[in-house]
Amino acid sequence: MSLTDTTSMIKKTALLAGFGLTSLLTACASHGPSAPLTQENLSGSWYGQSEENDGTTLIWVNHRSTEGKFSLTFRKCRDTTPVFFQLKEGHWVEKGSSYITTTTQLSDENQTWQPATPNRLYVEKYDVQYLEGNELHYSNSDESFVAYKVDDSYQLTCGQPPAGTPFAKGA
Repeated sequence: MSLTDTTSMIKKTALLAGFGLTSLLTACASHGPSAPLTQENLSGSWYGQSEENDGTTLIWVNHRSTEGKFSLTFRKCRDTTPVFFQLKEGHWVEKGSSYITTTTQLSDENQTWQPATPNRLYVEKYDVQYLEGNELHYSNSDESFVAYKVDDSYQLTCGQPPAGTPFAKGA
């Protein structure tokens, strides 16, 4: 084998090894839905939380019914004290590897109103990256989220994340 052939073989081997490593790292770094998404496996109550830049914690629970209705409750908390509340209600539908919500009304603790859009509806698309058991990874055009399936009776309370989630004490 000539020096040129050996060099060519080394380059091809390195290229294939690099491709294999890149494929493996990509597969490990990104989740894909474990099964085709359905209205059924996205339904239920899903809890999430995130730390905000102002030192508060945003918590939410999204109740999605198999009949296509949703109610999404947000609370912003400073430790155990609520400092913000909002409820979004409307309809949702699964579409391939995404789900789409159509908000028809919003409320805070004082009033209820419709979205300030020309047709009084607010539509959002969420792409699902991963769904396995009680863990859901999803994103919209601005942010990524992680939520955990919780009991439908869970009441959103500052400082009291639901048992069985990574946010609960002792988890």
